[in-house]
Amino acid sequence: MRREAVFWIREAWADLCSAKVLYGARRWNASAFYGHQAVEKALKSLYFVALRREPPNTHVLTELYREIKRAGIEFSPGLEERIAELNKFYSVSRYPDAAAGQPYEVVTKGDADRSLKTAEEVLELVENLLRAVGYEGTPSRILEIVNKFIRGIEETGIRVVEAYLFGSYARGDWIEESDVDLIIVSPDFGGMRWLDRLDLAAKVWLRLGLEKWVEVLPYTPEEFKRAREESAVVKDAERYWIKVR
Repeated sequence: MRREAVFWIREAWADLCSAKVLYGARRWNASAFYGHQAVEKALKSLYFVALRREPPNTHVLTELYREIKRAGIEFSPGLEERIAELNKFYSVSRYPDAAAGQPYEVVTKGDADRSLKTAEEVLELVENLLRAVGYEGTPSRILEIVNKFIRGIEETGIRVVEAYLFGSYARGDWIEESDVDLIIVSPDFGGMRWLDRLDLAAKVWLRLGLEKWVEVLPYTPEEFKRAREESAVVKDAERYWIKVR
């Protein structure tokens, strides 16, 4: 598969993350715009694979999808309609003349909701299509690092009952400098302070000499259950995490 397809899908995931951050800040117009951008880049990634050539320099989503459809890749009619709806957010979300008013007033929370939902559906669909032709969203060497790190934790006497890879390596928008983000759940953390748990993880990392820094969130089962209900970080991680234990 062409490297350009990988670059575009990674940027698509990064734009989706920006859309979510802006949604959380109640910037509906900006969130809707980044939802459009995520879909545009995902479609351009798929364009490289489906048509084996560089996509046109356009921001019109329906133009990109039309060519992909002609190449034999077809989405559901409902998703096709929602993609078409996103077209307007390229300009309406930013320019007063296109919005016939202030974009931050014209674009609503409902618009941002639909933009995010459509972007998530398109990116997941494109990701699966890319994986079918060889795209490796999470490099195997990262999974090897994770498994080695978990074994290192267990060698200290900590029983790991659950573990989840999250962040950029789970979403597929990693860059070479990205750290490895990992949630580890163990009942043996119960008698330890949070800082002591982090210190233990750092010592394991140093002892193993791993090539990537492993950023750990260490929970007891009870803490993890509560975090899934209350923690914004864990809730966001859960959308894309990969269960590794």
